[in-house]
Amino acid sequence: MTKIASRDLDRLAGLKLVTKHLSPAYFAMVMATGIVLIAAFLLGMVSVAVILFAVNITAYLVLGLLIILRHVWFPRAFLFDLVDHQRGPGFLTFVAGSCVLGSQFILIADNYDVALGDSTVDNFDLRHLCNPVREGT
Repeated sequence: MTKIASRDLDRLAGLKLVTKHLSPAYFAMVMATGIVLIAAFLLGMVSVAVILFAVNITAYLVLGLLIILRHVWFPRAFLFDLVDHQRGPGFLTFVAGSCVLGSQFILIADNYDVALGDSTVDNFDLRHLCNPVREGT
């Protein structure tokens, strides 16, 4: 086996290890970042809000992918977390994080389609990030 193939296997093993022990409550990061973003936006710190918006979209997508991989690679651990009385409620942070992220799409990108979940990627125009909606405009 070549060094490159060995390194790739090590990376995959590392990703699997991280994914196996991923807490379902990590979506609280998306939720908390979104709350700070909304506060920054309402206080007029639009550039901070736009940066946090990009961070939050990335975090949401990465965490979503990791949760899906965990479900595929470790279905028993995933199911155990789902029914466990201590770890199970952590899955609710996905719901709350999704709602807060939807609010961000409305405030920052003026995109109700993405916020309501009835759109495609084609409907999201990245130019909205550069021209955030301001109240009264």
